[in-house]
Amino acid sequence: MNKKIYVPKNKQVLGKFAVREGSSDIKSVDETWIKKAYQKPMLPFTVNAGEKWLDLGANIGAFTCYAAIKGCQVRAYEPQKDNCDMIRENLMLNNVAFQVEIFRAAVVPLSQDGKTLNFYESTNPASFRRHTLYGNYLNSSTKKNVKLTTVKASGFNNLIKDGFNCIKMNIEGAEIPIINELTNNLGIKKMVFEYSFDMDKKIKTYVEITDRLKEMFKIVKSSRTIPIHLEEFPFYPPNTYIFCSNE
Repeated sequence: MNKKIYVPKNKQVLGKFAVREGSSDIKSVDETWIKKAYQKPMLPFTVNAGEKWLDLGANIGAFTCYAAIKGCQVRAYEPQKDNCDMIRENLMLNNVAFQVEIFRAAVVPLSQDGKTLNFYESTNPASFRRHTLYGNYLNSSTKKNVKLTTVKASGFNNLIKDGFNCIKMNIEGAEIPIINELTNNLGIKKMVFEYSFDMDKKIKTYVEITDRLKEMFKIVKSSRTIPIHLEEFPFYPPNTYIFCSNE
């Protein structure tokens, strides 16, 4: 695919990205750089120099580059080969490759660590950020523009080591199974993740997940108000961002 250089309009942090024309790459960059979806200064929840971040579901490296430019060390986990190549390219563009390690793997609950799993890769450029392990996620297993491959799995619990205790997680459906297996916070200082109601529309599941997190973190906040009196989440977009902190 043809590529171009995209420079997001962010006055505080300067970065640039190789993006594939006609793809979802710009949306992925804007999520971090324009919408600032993974930060909530009022909590406060921000990316700070000297922190060690795990970028789980790194896609083309938008958050990875942001954190590295801010002065963090980053370990980026991304299961899709082309996306891993894009991460490397974007690290070089932003002169931060020395601060980042890249691992090609899908992040999963600890019970699936080390397994080789089915992986549904979108071949539609508009959905290059929607690769998933779950065939029921966005009906991935029945779509014509999806290629079934396999990928190595790395258990979430095993990644919290070497001082990497800050987490950004956007892994297309695996967040709920991971949190369901957690019994403690593993020493995580702060974590932000996308909660997708495409994976499970039931509000009850959302409440159970956030209640579990409240046993492990001092702060657990959603980026939007969730109608907990309803049975299912009815709104678009069908997601929220959950911020957890022990700071």
